[in-house]
Amino acid sequence: AYTAVSYAWGNDRPRELIYLDGRAFQVRRNLWSCLYYLSLHAEHEAWKHIWVDAICINQNDLDEKSEQVPIMGEIYSRATKVYAWLGEADRQMNCVFDALQEFRDRKREAKFATHFDAAEQLSFYRQLFRDIYQDKAEFNWLRPLYVRPYWRRVWIVQELVLAKVVVVCCG
Repeated sequence: AYTAVSYAWGNDRPRELIYLDGRAFQVRRNLWSCLYYLSLHAEHEAWKHIWVDAICINQNDLDEKSEQVPIMGEIYSRATKVYAWLGEADRQMNCVFDALQEFRDRKREAKFATHFDAAEQLSFYRQLFRDIYQDKAEFNWLRPLYVRPYWRRVWIVQELVLAKVVVVCCG
């Protein structure tokens, strides 16, 4: 069993050092931020076996890369959990996550009925969104979330769709 990480590589420089079995290994800043965040927030079990492309695939070996790319979907589908790293947080992203947390809390308070049919579910969510976000211009409050470089990667489709469990992280 292992967990996998889905993230945008980001700029090639600066590089940061991590240590793998006592050996120094350079990673891009965005991956370093992700691993640091996960070291603080992910459950301990996630660290026993973690799969990260930049670490688990020798990026200097074209043969290895060409063997691994076709099985990426399998790698993500077999992971017990996939952490989707959106990047470092800022004030705007904190506001987005606060609003989403409010949505989750209100849904729980409203005692959403799992036996609702599709039309009732749609009506429930529509009203909940109106109640919470009526003062926000459409979905502009979500802009800091959906303009993140993470969403520009084509690979995220298989990384997220094939995952058993996805945990979205930003920090």
